[in-house]
Amino acid sequence: MISSEYDSLTQVAHQPLSMNSTTAAEGENPEQLSWYLTAAPGSSELRDLAAQRVQDCMRRNSSELDLSNLGLRSLPEALPANIVTLNIQDNQLSSIPAIFYQKTGIRDVYLAGNILSPEWIERFKHADYLAAIKPKLHFKRYEPGTEQQDVRQGLCCVPSTWNRVRRLAVGNEIIHQLEIAAAQLRDFLANTGEAGAGRRWAGNLAAAGLRTGAIVTVTTVLRQVTGFALEKMLQLSLCSSPVRHLLAVIALMVGPALNIAGLINDEHHQVATGMTRVARSVMLALSLGTLATLVIATSPEPLSRMASLAPQMLIYTLSRDLAQLFFPIQDNNTGQNIKGTMVSAVGFASAQVALGELITLLAPHSGASYVMRVGRSATEGGQDTLNRAALRSLLPHWQHDVLTGMMNAVVEVYDDLFGGLARFVYSRRSAVLAMYKNGDDAVLSLRSIPGFRYGLDRPRLGNGHWPSAAECRFQFLNVNAARTSLLHSVVVSAVLLSFALQKADFTPLSGNLLNHCLCSAVIIVGYIAFIYSLAQRRAPQVDGPGFMPA
Repeated sequence: MISSEYDSLTQVAHQPLSMNSTTAAEGENPEQLSWYLTAAPGSSELRDLAAQRVQDCMRRNSSELDLSNLGLRSLPEALPANIVTLNIQDNQLSSIPAIFYQKTGIRDVYLAGNILSPEWIERFKHADYLAAIKPKLHFKRYEPGTEQQDVRQGLCCVPSTWNRVRRLAVGNEIIHQLEIAAAQLRDFLANTGEAGAGRRWAGNLAAAGLRTGAIVTVTTVLRQVTGFALEKMLQLSLCSSPVRHLLAVIALMVGPALNIAGLINDEHHQVATGMTRVARSVMLALSLGTLATLVIATSPEPLSRMASLAPQMLIYTLSRDLAQLFFPIQDNNTGQNIKGTMVSAVGFASAQVALGELITLLAPHSGASYVMRVGRSATEGGQDTLNRAALRSLLPHWQHDVLTGMMNAVVEVYDDLFGGLARFVYSRRSAVLAMYKNGDDAVLSLRSIPGFRYGLDRPRLGNGHWPSAAECRFQFLNVNAARTSLLHSVVVSAVLLSFALQKADFTPLSGNLLNHCLCSAVIIVGYIAFIYSLAQRRAPQVDGPGFMPA
């Protein structure tokens, strides 16, 4: 622990939000200093180093305090009273308490590399206390000993290279947007302080691979092996069609049931919004609609096939979300936006189509479909004896199972990074574009927008860190409900379309293309509903840090 630093700090505690080095010990306020002792559960904040830097600042009677690169998500209430410049860049701060500007002598705060939301910046610009206090927030990098750029009241000015963007007329909207897009592309490719974009993206990729890649690979292999074993058992036991149909319907009803339970849970805990209600309704309509179409189809064969395909997908979604409950992630995406979500949905649908083709080409001997093909080919010509003999000797093709898992993991890692980046870019871009349109004299610089970051959060393992009830509810009644419904809807649509196109007069190429287009449409609609079903508001009271999508 940091008992020595804490003892030193308590000896100079003086008043809220400041520490006076000349104060006697009787003025200490341990409650103000408790921030330095323990980081928030599940965070990677280096509060012990923050305590050391504060102590060093007081010892040197310095007017500058450096709390940068400490992973801080909040700020301490006890700060040295003599500081004028506060460097808190490269942390995980989403807002700065207004009391810092009202009660202290701090005049310059350097914020580059944090995750401040445009909404907070707008509130800061229009706060009543600005006229009297005139604090300055700097979104450029703080470099001690070098001349800083000109700063106007409240926010850092736009670099002169990009001043013309703000002055563009409304009629030049296309040029306006191209300028902003070009500036953002430059920022993503340029270095950002100590950690450049290349290093940051290497970290993003490593985190996504370690968490999503590993979990998806293992759970996909489990899915394929489970489906293989279930279909083999059903065929060898000569399971009747009604039993197969019942198994399929039971498995396909899990997604809608979880959605309905999640809807009731959201209303009970007062976290539902109009958007989450619409998204859940769309997901329910999609899953129940595909199930109804499957049940009333003229041929019973598609429903029979789902007796093993539906349970194997259910095993995958449940095991994946159970693992991700204990190994969460964190990123600096602050919310949903329709443009970014649509771009990521189209990207995910395209990746799924490519994945289906690659599995057919490179790993055909995997899962329940493998057993179905062997059974169908063996029974041609009435060779039922050969069928049972072939099925009994059939074993899982582990190389194809693992290859399927690895390819699925690549697609999911791609979605984590590309989908997150798309939503991140469009949310930040929209906020900056609105500021330029308003013709503000003091606006958020494009270069102040931090790059997209995706990282591992603290595992929810061990005493005091197990998942809370709120986190469990969110993971299964929101994330798993949407994931199960979406994947079942896609698989059912693919099976139904495959049978329908076999009976229609289509060439193999045109039929395959039509199948991909229609399945992609289902994926896009379901993906958008999936993302927005997670956009809950915070509950008035929750039993743990929750509502972070996994």
